[in-house]
Parts: sequence; structure tokens; C-alpha cells
Amino acid sequence: MKQCSIIDQDINKVKQFFFNIFSTESLLGFFAATICFREFSTIFLIGLFIAFILRKEINIKNIKHTFFFALMTPLLIHILFLWNNESVIMGIKETEKYLPCLFVPILLSGQMQSYRKVIFYYSIYFAIILAVGITAYFIIHLDNMLLFLEGKEAWRMGYSIAEFFGSHAPALNMHISLLAAINYHQLLNYGMRNRNLAAFKLLLFLLSLCALLLINTRLSVFLFFAYALTYSIIKMRFLDLKKTIATVVVVVVFFSTFPHLIYKTQNRTFNQLNNIGKLDEISDPEGEVYGSLVTRLTVWQQTIELANKKPLRGHGASDAYVSLFSNYQKNSQNFLFKHKFKVHNQFLDFYLKFGVLGLACIIVYITSIFLITIKSRVSYAIYFVLLFFSVNMVDDFMIRYDGIVFSLFWTSLFFGCHGKEN
Repeated sequence: MKQCSIIDQDINKVKQFFFNIFSTESLLGFFAATICFREFSTIFLIGLFIAFILRKEINIKNIKHTFFFALMTPLLIHILFLWNNESVIMGIKETEKYLPCLFVPILLSGQMQSYRKVIFYYSIYFAIILAVGITAYFIIHLDNMLLFLEGKEAWRMGYSIAEFFGSHAPALNMHISLLAAINYHQLLNYGMRNRNLAAFKLLLFLLSLCALLLINTRLSVFLFFAYALTYSIIKMRFLDLKKTIATVVVVVVFFSTFPHLIYKTQNRTFNQLNNIGKLDEISDPEGEVYGSLVTRLTVWQQTIELANKKPLRGHGASDAYVSLFSNYQKNSQNFLFKHKFKVHNQFLDFYLKFGVLGLACIIVYITSIFLITIKSRVSYAIYFVLLFFSVNMVDDFMIRYDGIVFSLFWTSLFFGCHGKEN
């Protein structure tokens, strides 16, 4: 009888596990883990929205008008300036990317009280996806792994892994950086209370940290380490000698295992700053300044020059880049024209497309995200908004599905964290 009772308990646990997989929190967590995979995520978002309507889990009453309007601004600005495109069809195509501004806040409108469970599932699903994907990559591209272990081609391999995932390395690492911050927060807050839970949380954290360092994009990596160090100081206050030593060991291992990141920061980030606007005078611009700040500064210089010609209406959502590339050619910026560099700054990107109203729009959008998440008083929520602001200062993630939905999903989720610790 006792044996039968144990078997029945095990069967109930299995049933409960599979039931939880299809729970609302689990589905939202899985969706969050797949945002960086555009095609799959788009289909899943549509299916999820329909399912939530059928399950009556949409609660629009929870949405404040000012909150909803703030998150709608990128979509509204595209609709407002549809006339300012040479091809209205192309303008509509650009506008379609921003339809999640309407759907995502509504999707999460009925889930404001369950954000911890959503994040719990997200941290598991995304870590598993990364572990499986990176393992598959190394099995298929064994030669790349051997080169990496020899300390070669680290930069190329990070971009190669991101392409294997069907993503762009800086965008993918933005997602992973938030995952690592969430796992680190949970490890310190929940894992230390229970040994079994600690081992599980430590495994999730290490998986996300390894993925972050393998993709190896500078800003996402250094923002995470700045967060981890700051949060560790606040949480530990250096009173626990063992934890302090462990933190130092992790940092030392990081520097010794990933020296290419340090080299790239020192020699490929702030080099050649005296050549702003003169990149073609550099003997090997691809090798010396392709990912450097000087290249972005030159792009921003060209963007501002072009945007200032039409400050009131901009150059149009679908025509702006064509005009920018033509401006490169006109000003003999052959290196920029060859590689068709886009703006790499979200504020200037909207200014180029929609003029001063577009610039005001993106400022309102990101400021709203900041005000919403800062009220949550959750460390990784604050990290999310600082991460999103920082990466959009040197790139333009609001022109990508994964960047748009990334900001919408987490802002909508953290909207329900007001006044709730952890």
C-alpha cells in the first residue's frame, strides 16, 4: 500500500508538472524566452493573444490610459507620418513592426499579479534554449570551438553563434544580459535560503553567464558586470568573506578566460578618435575601426547633418536609410557607404525619420519605461531600463522586432511590480 501511495504521488507530480507547462505564467515565460527569434515569436504572440481571449485572461481595465498611450507612441508616430514615404506600401510595412505596441500591453493586462512566476519560467526556458543551441552549434562547428579554446576568432565566433540562432549578436546579448541579471538576483535572494534551490539557481546563472561571454559583445557584458558588482556590494556589504573571495575569483577567471574582450575594449573601442569624419584615411578601416566608437561618431555626424535638412517632417520611415546612404556617397564617406551603416542610435534614428516630433516620441517612450520600472523597486527591473537605454545610445534596437517586443514585454510586466519587493 505504501509503495502504491508513493507511485500515486509521483504520478500526481508528473501531472502537475505538465499542467504547469501550459499555465498562463509558463506560456508568458516561454514567450519572453523566444522574443529574440522573430518569426517563431511573432506566430507564438498571435497564438497566445487568441488563446488569452478565448480563456478570458485579457483584462483591459488594468491598463492605465497614460501607460498605454506611452507604449503606443512608436506605432502612432509611424501612422501619423505614413504620408511622408515615397511608397505608402513600404511605409505600411515599416509600421507593421510596431503592431506589438498595441497587442503586448493588452496581452499582459490580466497578469499583473504573477510576474514572479513568469520570470521564474522565463529564466529556466531561456537558459535551456541557450544551452541546447550553443551545444548544437559547437557540435556542428567543432572547428570554431577548437579555435576559441586556442584564443582565436573569439569575436567572429560570437557573431557566428548569434547567426546560428537566427539573431544579431548585440541584440541577442542584450536579452542574455537581462537573463544573467535576473539569475544573479535570484541566486543571491532565493538560492542562498535553500541548498537544493541554490544549486539549481547557480546552474541557471552559470549557463546564462557563459552564453553572455561567448556572444562576447562589449556593452552588454560590461553592463552586467557593473550591475553584479553594484548589487553584490549592496547585498553583501563585504561582510561575508567567503562571498567576497568567490566574487574576486569569478572576476579573475573572467579576465583570464576572455582576454579578447579586454583587448577589444582597449584597442577597438576608443581608438582613432582623431579620425571622426575621416575614416577613409585609415589604411585598414575594416580591421581597425569597424566596431569602434569613431565609426559611430562619424555615422552620427552624417545623420545629424542630413536630419537637420528636414527637421520638421524627417525623411520618412522607409526612405530615411536610402537618403542616409546617398549622403555617405555624396560626402565621399566610402567606408560607410560600402557597409551601409545605419544610424546606431535610436534617438537620432527617429529624428532622421520623423524630425523633432520623432525625437520627442522616442524620448517620451524611453522616459516612460524608466518611470514605470523605477517604481517597481526591483533591481533587475531597474537594470532592464538602464540596459535598454544604454544599448539604444549606441545602436537602434527599436527598428527590430526583438528590440520593440523586448521593451514592451518587460515594461508591461514590471508595471505590475509597483511597490512589491523582489
